[in-house]
Amino acid sequence: MLELGQVTDSVKVEATGSMVNTVSSEQLKTFQPHELRELPLQNRNFTRILILTTGAVPSTGSSTGVNMNGIGTNGTQWSLDGTNASGNTGANSPGVYQAPNLVDIMSVEGIQEVSAVKGVIPAEYENAIGGQVNLISKSGTNQWHGSAFENHRNRALNARLQTLSSKAPLTFNQFGGSLGGPIKKDKIFLFGDYEGYREREGVFVQGNVPTDSLRAQLLAAVPAYKMTLDAFPSPNQPFAPNAIVGIYSTSRAGRRDDDHVDAKGDVLFTSNSRLAVTYNHGVPLRIIPTIFVNNDRFWTNNLDRFSIGHTLTKARLVSETRFGYTRATQTRGDA
Repeated sequence: MLELGQVTDSVKVEATGSMVNTVSSEQLKTFQPHELRELPLQNRNFTRILILTTGAVPSTGSSTGVNMNGIGTNGTQWSLDGTNASGNTGANSPGVYQAPNLVDIMSVEGIQEVSAVKGVIPAEYENAIGGQVNLISKSGTNQWHGSAFENHRNRALNARLQTLSSKAPLTFNQFGGSLGGPIKKDKIFLFGDYEGYREREGVFVQGNVPTDSLRAQLLAAVPAYKMTLDAFPSPNQPFAPNAIVGIYSTSRAGRRDDDHVDAKGDVLFTSNSRLAVTYNHGVPLRIIPTIFVNNDRFWTNNLDRFSIGHTLTKARLVSETRFGYTRATQTRGDA
């Protein structure tokens, strides 16, 4: 006979400090989703969180990327769900060539985990001499969950550039959301997110341009020079009476746009067999004004990234098979 016992409750709290890794000389730092959501990230770009790790600093001359272990930008490799995730097919960078985009690799809404590996890097990370950054994308669950966000900035709280007499225009809107859930519970899951931004910002431009006296001399000698000279504005800063060039400076409108989409599907064939497919798409556009009349420089990009991975686990076997495909195209020109 079993006798009825007393009802008791117990709460056990344990906390342990991180231990020194005596097995490997690698330095590993992992960031969880709540850290990406709660820590302030410039333009919601996950790469900014990496500089919180030791030995990591922002890339020189770029709004994205990091330098690790004192090695330049190309020394850091980037991966998403186990496949190469560099947006620049000619270098190692989370952004496309010359980094005109503000969303690197994928939106913060779709990131499950970010890890940075430094120190003496294990052999599995080939070509990484400075560091390895690994991203794991979110998957759908048995419950539908979603999110929405809006990030807005304007010039009201900005300081005035010292080179301008008034505040430069600024309007920045970053918006989007995510949704994930089951197609078939315990079997098929979907997750997707969208992130877009529209930025219009006044940019200070300055350069040497021909004075009116030089223009007159050139046109008198060769009238065909008019087509070229029409591209230059006249100086608007003081210059010497006999000067042939003067300084032109002003604020002109710069522009950044993007519509970025991430999608992931998971299929659980069995408890030991899982298939995951990830897709990323972005169309970042950037326009940088110049001193020339109606001749701003522009970058138009089209980025598509596709990866598929299958994991099989058995009593004495763990098998991972991955395939990744990235296509990045860019047109750079002057209007």
